Amino acid sequence: MREPALNAGVSFESAWASVVEGGQAAGRDPISPDLEPLLRQLYETLEANPVSTAAVKTAIIAVLRYLTTPDGRTDANCYAANLFMLEDWGPEDPELFIGDELNDVLVDMGGALHDTILYPHIAENFFSTPEQLLERAVNVKSPWDDR
Repeated sequence: MREPALNAGVSFESAWASVVEGGQAAGRDPISPDLEPLLRQLYETLEANPVSTAAVKTAIIAVLRYLTTPDGRTDANCYAANLFMLEDWGPEDPELFIGDELNDVLVDMGGALHDTILYPHIAENFFSTPEQLLERAVNVKSPWDDR
């Protein structure tokens, strides 16, 4: 199995600090403290060596399930999750380790997820609301799920 080449030097703390600062700079409400440990788990699964597709899928689903709850589905949280996915961390070419479908969910979490609350028609158009992304993640079937 090929080992993931990581974008070295970007810790979770650094990526999270950028997200918090970005949200504050954009005038967003405070991010729920419940989101940070979920994103930390996702970060850790993608930084693991070797990368476990099943663990990544579980972590993605946990983040998205939270974002579909009344406490989680806020502009600040959707914006933060979107911005976190844009930070320069994780394996290079993750689709080689987790498959194209799961990678597409990750990419779309960094796409229009931030539009969920203020511009829902945009997020819906790009299949990037938390509910749409969650459905996609749950339905991903991968030959590597047992890794």
